[in-house]
Amino acid sequence: MIFSKKPLATLISCLLINTHVSAQTGQEQTLEESVEVIIVQGALTATPLSKMATSISVIDDEAIAQRQAQHLEDILNRAANVNFASGASRGRFIQIRGIGERSQFTDPVNPSVGYLVDGINYSGLLAGASTFDIAQIEIFKGPNSARFGADGLAGMINVISNDPTDEFTLDTQFGVANYGSWNLGAAIGGALSKSVKGRLSVHQNTSDGFIDNIWL
Repeated sequence: MIFSKKPLATLISCLLINTHVSAQTGQEQTLEESVEVIIVQGALTATPLSKMATSISVIDDEAIAQRQAQHLEDILNRAANVNFASGASRGRFIQIRGIGERSQFTDPVNPSVGYLVDGINYSGLLAGASTFDIAQIEIFKGPNSARFGADGLAGMINVISNDPTDEFTLDTQFGVANYGSWNLGAAIGGALSKSVKGRLSVHQNTSDGFIDNIWL
């Protein structure tokens, strides 16, 4: 009896192809599991950053801690094409891609770049933009008026605080620096009842500056 070698070679080739495809699929699944998925909360619905059609920079709490940022202006330079205008006080107005207010003394009716904290509009009030107890900062670049209204002409800064947890938590922060600088913060939260959770955070950051006023 004579057997043909061609069917045997075809069978071996099919087995090798199936093995390669299975190994490649396993590698892709492992890669997907190891890659962190960044969720954008400021969109109409919570959406992964990779699926957003607009340009967005996301700064998480780890980046804030690494920079030891006490104010929003201490962390904004991590995002490309984002700047802020500061004069006699901290930067109140933001420019994104060169568009935005620059004056510290004339309040616009609607700032070109808005500022939201947990869904509450604080546009033009960035002087008190503390980064304590913040989970994520989302910087939407370009026109976003359809999502955020008139304050999102050039972009929007969306700040999200840490969510309360079922377990009791207490986070504290204390630091000192030169020029008489110090900061103190505390955040406490937990379950208030079976269906209600709450969190309270307080933060104070003070500095005398580096100029000594000899007149006073």
